[in-house]
Amino acid sequence: MSGIEQEFRVDLDASQFYRSLASAAKTMKEPEALALFQSAQNVIRERVHPALRQLHGFLLNEYLPACPTSASLSRWPNGAKFYELLLRHSTTTNRTADEIHNAGLAEVARIRKELEAVTRKTGHSGTLDEFREKVRTDPQFYYKTEDELLSGYRATAKRIEP
Repeated sequence: MSGIEQEFRVDLDASQFYRSLASAAKTMKEPEALALFQSAQNVIRERVHPALRQLHGFLLNEYLPACPTSASLSRWPNGAKFYELLLRHSTTTNRTADEIHNAGLAEVARIRKELEAVTRKTGHSGTLDEFREKVRTDPQFYYKTEDELLSGYRATAKRIEP
């Protein structure tokens, strides 16, 4: 069950409206702070949360049931034709959506195969995801100082420049 479908509950202490007053209350004397919190609780309980409950009911019972279940253009009249027009406008090809999608899948497969080959060359015996995690988290793959970082980037730039 998604969050919007759950029952709307009021927990004043957890309310962001109420909690934001806590920092202001630190600068006040006890009677002033108590009065402020009591007043805030009343406003939140009597006005803010009823309005949020009403909004929740509207979203759950009226708005969401009237929303489309798909963002696809194909659900609209001539949507598929419009999508093809958008593809021709946004790309330098006359390929169909299926052809472009299949080319993308093939490219992802090609890159993954290349990455797996690189992973094997390093001697890593785990999965590609495990290798990515190792490269992302192992300190050996990070420069230790600002000077090392700058030198590394300069060396890379020199190799790329030609």
